[in-house]
Amino acid sequence: MKNLKNPFVKKDFVIPFGVIMNILIILFVIFTAVSVHFPWFYISKQASVELVSEINKGITENVSEYTQNLFNQTEVSLLITDKLIEDGLVDINNPRERKSFFLSLIGTNPNVSWFSYGWANGDFVGAQRISSGEIRYHIRDYIPEKGITKNITYFYKFTKNKLEEVNKIEHDSKYNATERGWYKRAIQSSSLIWTPIYVFSTNSKPGLNVAIASNISDEENTNKKNFNGVLSIAIELERLSSFTKNINIGKTGALFIIDSQERLIASKNFADIISRKGKKASLTKIETVKSSLFLQIIHNIVKDNNIKLYNFRDLKKFEYYDKNENEKYHIILSKIPNRDLIIATIVPEEDFLAEIEKNTENLFLLIILIISISLFIGSYLVKRLIITPVSEITTNTKHIQAFDLDKVTTTSSKIEEINQLSDSVDGMKSGLNSFKKYLPVNIVKDLIANKVEAKVGGEEKIVTIFFSDIANFTNISEELGVQLLPHLEEYFENMSDEIKVRKGTIDKYIGDAIMAFWNAPSSNPNHAGDACVSAIKCQHKLKRLRLQWGRSGKPMLNTRIGINTGSVIVGNIGSDYKMDYTVLGDSVNLASRLEAINKVYKTGSIISEYTYDLAKNDIISRNLDIVAVKGKTEGVTIHELIDTYDSELNYNWIHIYEDGLSYMQAGQLEKAISYFKKVHEAKGVEDIPSILMMERCVNFIKNDNFSSVLVMNSK
Repeated sequence: MKNLKNPFVKKDFVIPFGVIMNILIILFVIFTAVSVHFPWFYISKQASVELVSEINKGITENVSEYTQNLFNQTEVSLLITDKLIEDGLVDINNPRERKSFFLSLIGTNPNVSWFSYGWANGDFVGAQRISSGEIRYHIRDYIPEKGITKNITYFYKFTKNKLEEVNKIEHDSKYNATERGWYKRAIQSSSLIWTPIYVFSTNSKPGLNVAIASNISDEENTNKKNFNGVLSIAIELERLSSFTKNINIGKTGALFIIDSQERLIASKNFADIISRKGKKASLTKIETVKSSLFLQIIHNIVKDNNIKLYNFRDLKKFEYYDKNENEKYHIILSKIPNRDLIIATIVPEEDFLAEIEKNTENLFLLIILIISISLFIGSYLVKRLIITPVSEITTNTKHIQAFDLDKVTTTSSKIEEINQLSDSVDGMKSGLNSFKKYLPVNIVKDLIANKVEAKVGGEEKIVTIFFSDIANFTNISEELGVQLLPHLEEYFENMSDEIKVRKGTIDKYIGDAIMAFWNAPSSNPNHAGDACVSAIKCQHKLKRLRLQWGRSGKPMLNTRIGINTGSVIVGNIGSDYKMDYTVLGDSVNLASRLEAINKVYKTGSIISEYTYDLAKNDIISRNLDIVAVKGKTEGVTIHELIDTYDSELNYNWIHIYEDGLSYMQAGQLEKAISYFKKVHEAKGVEDIPSILMMERCVNFIKNDNFSSVLVMNSK
C-alpha cells in the first residue's frame, strides 16, 4: 500500500512561518510609516485648523448662552417684581415696605447691579450692589419748585448673612427720574424695554437697564390699573469680562465681546473697555486700543470685509495674515441672538501648528520603536501554535447556552476546521447579542434556565411603572436630523444603566421615551423605592452629561419622568407570530400621564401617592398637588421626586411649600400665598410650582372658584 502523508502534519512549518510573519510585520510597518508620514503633516494641519475652529465655535456658543441667560434671568426678575407690585403684594408707595423689598431683591440676585423705581414726579428709590459686596439704598426726592433733589444714601454690609447699616449720607443734586433714558423708553412702550449699553455715572462701568412701566390698582376701583412709575433693573457688563477671563482660546488666543458700533464690551483686560476725557467716561472703540494687536486685527477684518455689524447675523469664520508678524490668525465672529452684541475669538495659527511640528519630529523615533516592538510581538505570536482551542470553544458554547454572552471569547487557531467552528460560535454570539437588544435579557434567561417555551398569557400583579420622555424633542430632532442618533444612543445608554442596576425591566423604547417596570418578571419587595432611586440617579447623571454636552456644543437633553405603582396584567401579550413581555392596565396609563404633568409644574420627576407610600423611606420628595388626569374625575395626590434619603443638601424649603399647599387645599388662600412666597427665599432660587400655586390662589380669590383638585384637560 502506498504510504500517504497525513495532511494535518506539516513538518518544518513553525520556523519558516515565524520568519515570514516577522518579515511581513516589518514590511507592513515600514510601508505604513512611509504611507502615513508624508501626508501626515498636511492632514494634521487641516484637521487642527478645523478642530480649533470647532473649539472656538463651542466657546462662542457657551459665552452666547451665558450672556443670553444673564439677560433672560434679568427680564424674568423684572417681570416677577412688577407682577408683585401690580397685584399689590408689595406696596411700592410704602417707604418701609419698598425698602425692605428692594434690599431683599438686590441681596438675592447676584447678577443685578440695581433694582430701582422712578415716579412721574421725578422721585427715585434704588438698591445698588457694589463690586466690593456692599449694598447701598438710595432715596432721591425731587423738589420741582427748587429744581433740586434731596438725596439720602444708606450703606449696608453683610454680617453673618444679614444686612447691617454702617453709614448714611445726605446731599443735594439735580437728579430727576423722568429725565433718565430708561424712564423715557419705558413709558413709551407697552412692554419691557432694554436701553443701549452705556457707562454708569455712579461707578464708570459699562452696563444697561431693563425697564417697564409699572401699574397699580386704583384705590376706588381695584379692577382698574393706573400708571404709577417705572421699574428698572440695571446689570453691569463687567460680569461678562469676569466670565470670559477664565476662558482659554488656545495658548495665546483671546475672546472679546463688541457691539455694532465696534465698541469694546468685554475683555480680559477690563481697563481697555472704558475711555476717559476729563471726567467723562465712554466705551472704547476697538480701533483705538493700539496696545492690543488682536483688537486691531478684528477691526481690520470688519473693515476689509465691509461687514455691517448692525446687520450681522449668525456666525462667520475668517483668516487673517499679518505681514509684519508673519503670522496667520483664525477669527470667528458670532452674533448673540436678539442682542446688540458680537462675540469675537482670535487665535494664532502657531498655537496649534507648533505642536504638530514637534510631533512630526517625534514620529521618526516612534516608527523605529514600533518596528522594534513589532519584532518582539511577532516572535511571541508565532510561537503560539495552538492554545487549547477546543476547550475554549466548549466553554464558549456553555456560556451561550446560559445566555452569558459577555463571557464568550474569540478563539483562534492555525487549524482551518477549528477556525471555522470558532467563526460559527462568534457568529452565534453576534446574532444573539443583536437579538437580546430587542427584549429584556432577564426574561430570556428565566426561560432558558427553566426550559420553558414562551407562550401568550399573563397574571395580575402589583408593579411600579416608569415612563420618561425628552423635553422639546421634536425641535431637537429637527435641528440635528440623523446626527441625533448617536446623541440619543448616549442618552439611552446612561438612562438604561441606572434602570438595570436597580433591577428594572426595560419594556421598550418609544421614540425618545423609555418604558420600564419593577417587580416583574422577578419579584422585588422594594420595587417602588428602586424605581424612584433610579429616576433620581437618571436626573443626576443627565445633569453631569449636560455639562459635557454644553462643552462639546451638543444640544441639552432634559427628561421628564412619571412613576406609578398599581395592579396590572403582566405577561406575554400578542400571538404565536410575535409577542411582547409587557404590562397593561389603568396604572400604566396613570404613569404615562404623570410624566406629561411635569410640563405643567416645570418639574423633572413626578410620582403618584401609591408609589410614595411604598418608597417614602428611600427618597426626599415634596407633596406637589392633587390632580385629576384626563378622563378621570377623582384626584390623585402627586409628589415631586427631589433626592435620595441620604442626601446632605438642605431641603427645608419643602416643608414651607407643603404648609402652603395644606392651607390652599383647606381654602385659606391668603395664608397659602404667604407661604409660597417664602419658598423662593428658603430655596435660594425661583420655584416654579410655588409661582403656579400663587397664581392659582389669586385666580381662586378673584373668580371665587376654589377647587383643591387640578383637573387636567389634556394628556
